[in-house]
Amino acid sequence: MTRVQFLAFNSAWEIDMTDRKRSGLLEAAVLAAIGRANEQVKLLPKTQLRIAVWHHALLHVEGMKNVNVVGHLTKAGVKLVLHGDVHEANVAANPFRWPGLTILGVGAFGAKAIDRQESTPRMYHVVELMPGDGPSGFGWARVHTRARPKAEGPWESGNIWNKPGEGKVATLDVDLTSGGPR
Repeated sequence: MTRVQFLAFNSAWEIDMTDRKRSGLLEAAVLAAIGRANEQVKLLPKTQLRIAVWHHALLHVEGMKNVNVVGHLTKAGVKLVLHGDVHEANVAANPFRWPGLTILGVGAFGAKAIDRQESTPRMYHVVELMPGDGPSGFGWARVHTRARPKAEGPWESGNIWNKPGEGKVATLDVDLTSGGPR
């Protein structure tokens, strides 16, 4: 048993044909999911690593406008947020904006060229959980970024993360206890 809980949310609950940019998380749904997750933890007494997942961007200029609901996730012990809908490699968006929580967005995996900026490749992340003293026995996570810069070309390392002294690298290490960089 991995003791990892995924809390999945519908960030498109308010979108319709007249307003395609009205993404967000319904506070009542977030609180209900946290309540159900807490009930599950009572059945499995060891600490859980909580990861929240949804589609729409949180830390993007065209992302969710009301981000206050994120406070409920941090209070509930969520350590990672994974979302899509980022059709550009925007590492300027700070993945460590909320103390104790890391927000990782990459969503150009299935985005057609017409939906991405000209120089943005298709991308995805693979999150590797590493043992340690953190939640559920995981101390840190290594985020591997993969990119496909040419439409018919191979997938390769997506060197988008700035690492002091090394330049751009394809991995980002996250401390799951603090939610900050490792």
